[in-house]
Amino acid sequence: RDSGFDEFCSELVANDYVTKGHFKKGYPCRVSLTGNFCSYTDTAIISKKQSKSLMDSAIMYGGSYFQQNLAVYNGEIEKPMAFSNPDTKFDYRFLCQLTDGSFAVIEIRGQGYLKALQQLCSIEKYRVKNALYLDMGAWSDGYYRSNDGLHDVSTGKSLICVPTNKYQTNWLIVRRPT
Repeated sequence: RDSGFDEFCSELVANDYVTKGHFKKGYPCRVSLTGNFCSYTDTAIISKKQSKSLMDSAIMYGGSYFQQNLAVYNGEIEKPMAFSNPDTKFDYRFLCQLTDGSFAVIEIRGQGYLKALQQLCSIEKYRVKNALYLDMGAWSDGYYRSNDGLHDVSTGKSLICVPTNKYQTNWLIVRRPT
């Protein structure tokens, strides 16, 4: 959302959220209220609608909580609220909870939203139970670190640093357990 801010601030994030146990007030966004992700200690959950109890748990245990468009719930595709033209072909990224309880970030490339969801739900090796759509900002922004450095998710190309601009606010940071 173009807010006129030159630097990141919590008002650039849709709806209320928690990061490292600290509550932040975001701007109201009905579309992003359909689902949420909460993690703290050894718990990670994708659930339907806004949840004050999950948000409170994230605060109490120093965790994280954010709200986003729910794409899949209990293995069923949800109504695509965020997309006026479901046939527009883009790359779509989802935070997925698999049926075994583990999590994965899965990207479906060059599909319409509904076709991407159908493909996501049909990938037998992953068995997606729940999924949140992750708005990708500039549609290709995603990075990972490995033993040999920083890489772009889409191309695998090595990077010296993560490219930034003042509108990149959709960051999901995944850390390997130590």
